[in-house]
Amino acid sequence: VNVYGALDPVSGNLGAGGLARDSNGYWLWGCAKKVGTGSVLKAELYAILFYLVFSWQRVEGTVM
Repeated sequence: VNVYGALDPVSGNLGAGGLARDSNGYWLWGCAKKVGTGSVLKAELYAILFYLVFSWQRVEGTVM
């Protein structure tokens, strides 16, 4: 599992996303979303939140 947040220092736009891989390192699924504007901390926290929500929806209530 990898999650990440990104900040464009010029525009202040934030993005967040994440991905999951199996035990062999193969990509299972990923997600990405524009968050709005703010700080790097906000982007990282949104990345964690989006990953948890996406995981919950993806596996129908069972977080990996």
